[in-house]
Amino acid sequence: MSDESAGFMELDGFGDTFDPEVVPAGEYKVRVLNAEVKESKNTPGRKYISAYMEIVGVPTAKDFNHMMLLPNRDLDVDSDGRRDIKKVNQYLSDIKNFCIAFDIPYGDDGFDLFVAKGRSTWALLKVIPAKGEYPEANGIAKWLPKR
Repeated sequence: MSDESAGFMELDGFGDTFDPEVVPAGEYKVRVLNAEVKESKNTPGRKYISAYMEIVGVPTAKDFNHMMLLPNRDLDVDSDGRRDIKKVNQYLSDIKNFCIAFDIPYGDDGFDLFVAKGRSTWALLKVIPAKGEYPEANGIAKWLPKR
């Protein structure tokens, strides 16, 4: 590589760069790069788990985000204003299935989200079409049994 104070920067591999791509739907091994709780920009009070993932063994694949909504007593209500047990159960089941897929220990009261980072599992991926400001991306269609 050239001296950084020079005007022209010679960089090995610069001409071989690529734009990561969405992979076709199918079975892939995925790894959690990061997992954290975030708050929705569009729905005040709506929090979710954001698991940022990579597709293992496919260096040209675009990394993607897997979101799991967290229950909220003020937002998850039915038309009569009562807690929507079905909706809450779906949110919690999604999170529990994530824990099972990645072998993350959990109990009746929850789990440690930070354990997810670096763990991998197999999943059936889907292609999510571009919508508005969001480009086409991969997403989880289904967690697959351990191999």
